[in-house]
Amino acid sequence: TETLERAIELFPKDDATKHLILLTDAMPTIGKDPEKETFELVSRASDVGITISLIGIDLDKKAEVFAKRLVEIGDGRLYNAKSTEDLGILILEDYSFVQ
Repeated sequence: TETLERAIELFPKDDATKHLILLTDAMPTIGKDPEKETFELVSRASDVGITISLIGIDLDKKAEVFAKRLVEIGDGRLYNAKSTEDLGILILEDYSFVQ
């Protein structure tokens, strides 16, 4: 959630493209209700024009369900990397999606 809060603060307020790629296991663990709090922050980011994609490393079923909802709210894409060797290709793929 801290990453999302900082992104909302740091992205420009003008009409520039604002896109965040999260590299994560997709399971928030900090806070009283981490999943709900994360969805609320993603919604806030979306409200100020920030889109969010997620690259997960070998996500399990629960994490995949969570991640799908996150990118749906964030109007981004979900990638499930099987290894870190896939990261460069996935980032480039996401970059072309945002353009």
